[in-house]
Amino acid sequence: MEYRQVPHAHIALILMLFGQGLSAANIQLSLGYVGTRIHVDTITRIIQHYVKMTEQYTNTLKPPCTGDKWGCDEKQQNVRGVSSYIMAVMDYATQFVLSWNISPTKQNYDAVPLLQAAKNMAVSVVHYRWPIISPSRRCSIR
Repeated sequence: MEYRQVPHAHIALILMLFGQGLSAANIQLSLGYVGTRIHVDTITRIIQHYVKMTEQYTNTLKPPCTGDKWGCDEKQQNVRGVSSYIMAVMDYATQFVLSWNISPTKQNYDAVPLLQAAKNMAVSVVHYRWPIISPSRRCSIR
């Protein structure tokens, strides 16, 4: 059996389609429309490889200095007929996701660990306001 490498453009297309929620079989079907034949197992291996690489990279990220306004949001998602809730806390100033959680219910006891994890992840920042200088007033350094 001869193995050939998948071009980078096809890998990017596979990951884009996977990010939009397509299964490996539907990705294979979509690639067939543009004249590319890639086996489902190869598509699955590509997705697993790059998801693992992305997870390793995102685990090394440290949040920037967070602001004092956070947003918390949840979304109901049905997976194989089972309803689940995806909850996330995001900093408004930096748009950094501080924490997220997947739970079967939407109760207070599901949100408390989420907020505690966000609080532990957040880096406090000392708020310093720069003086506002109008364009008509010039400053000189002596």
